[in-house]
Amino acid sequence: MTHPSSSLDAAPTSTGTLRIKLAIILTYMLFGALLNSVGAVNLLVVQTLGVPRAEAALLDAWKDLPIALTSFLVASLLPRLGLKKSMLLAVAAVGAACAAMPLLSAFWAIKLLFCTLGAGFALVKVSAYSMIGLITQDRAGHARFTNLLEGLFMVGVLGGFLLFSNAAQAEGKGWLQVYPLLAAIAAGAFVLLLISPLDEGPIQSPDMSLREDLVAMAPLLKMALVVVFLLSAFL
Repeated sequence: MTHPSSSLDAAPTSTGTLRIKLAIILTYMLFGALLNSVGAVNLLVVQTLGVPRAEAALLDAWKDLPIALTSFLVASLLPRLGLKKSMLLAVAAVGAACAAMPLLSAFWAIKLLFCTLGAGFALVKVSAYSMIGLITQDRAGHARFTNLLEGLFMVGVLGGFLLFSNAAQAEGKGWLQVYPLLAAIAAGAFVLLLISPLDEGPIQSPDMSLREDLVAMAPLLKMALVVVFLLSAFL
């Protein structure tokens, strides 16, 4: 006979739910700061790394294209990988990229960082909004936390502006020292999420093969709006 508590092992407690919410908030604020730092970084790589302006101007594409492509491609894969694992993967990749920035100190590394950011944000956004449905009790709670998250994302954007504007005052490549701080935030979010149980049973996919999942998505390509969205990613 199964012990009654065994089915609750993966269910978040109130403390676990709070940790998950905090992890989602930290992750969203981190991505808000980094994704919107492209303007400051554009200027700084020209001034300190000697990158041509025309090449630096392409940094936006290094984050926007991965966001668009990853969002579309992982739609059927995310439930298989798991929401928590997907977010952990994204946060770990971005944290590692941030930690390596002062050591690598090269434009190719910055392009790789923004590419990682774009793909990671696609994973984080889908995972976060799906998680909210699992950790809130009703529609009102869902709406409250969603609004809070969106508001704090903008706080992260503002914090990123302040952080990078202050870092820009450093001499030479000293501005790259802002990234270890961001890596520390990523590490904090990673640990909080890692130690928090999450029952993903309600959103698990039915027993379908990957091929069947992809075939089920094919009708989306018949929608003009979807086609325009995908084509615009390459403009």
